[in-house]
Amino acid sequence: YVLALDASSSMSTTDILPSRFEAAKDAEILFLDTISDSGVKSRVSLVTFAGTTLIHSPPTYDMFYTKGIVKNLNLSYVPGTAIGEAIVNSVNILYASDRAKVIYLITDGASNVGVDVDYAINYAKKNGVVINTIGVGTNSETVFEDRLSTSLDQETLVNIANETTGSYHFVSNTEELKAVFLNEQIRTYGIYDLDLTRYLLFAILIMFLTEWILVNTRIKAIP
Repeated sequence: YVLALDASSSMSTTDILPSRFEAAKDAEILFLDTISDSGVKSRVSLVTFAGTTLIHSPPTYDMFYTKGIVKNLNLSYVPGTAIGEAIVNSVNILYASDRAKVIYLITDGASNVGVDVDYAINYAKKNGVVINTIGVGTNSETVFEDRLSTSLDQETLVNIANETTGSYHFVSNTEELKAVFLNEQIRTYGIYDLDLTRYLLFAILIMFLTEWILVNTRIKAIP
């Protein structure tokens, strides 16, 4: 998984308590706890984005370490909301994985700088990455000190999810946000959890032994 969190100034809005940003962090921590409790060996990486993208951790199985990073995440001072860039960087993190590749992208705004979103969608599809998008807050337009609109672009978020076989959710409170992570984690639970390599190798070995026995054993007639 890659957890890609919008860290632009609008995420400091307190319509979701204690703020959109802090509520999203709490939901991510709950998600990490759920992975730990399930015993599923899943790697998670953390990304934040505003006018540019920051990668805070490589994919790791250490959920305790990852939770510590989440707790210390801060809002960005770089103006803008670079959704396309966040997707491309998240896909690059997952590029070499041979397991299920899932991105959770949380934002309250619209892409207004950086990589074109359509290009990012095609890049994700090419690399087999599923993107679940989560819109938080309100649809009403807000302008902050950076003078860039932060109105939630639900149409784009729905398109990102649909094109990558993911799902879109709009949340307006903390409980809804946490529920999204829990439900989506359950939906992807079990994908590639079971490594069949040992069983396939064992089956091949049995086949070779059977062939060897048949070739080297003569059938004797019973008098």
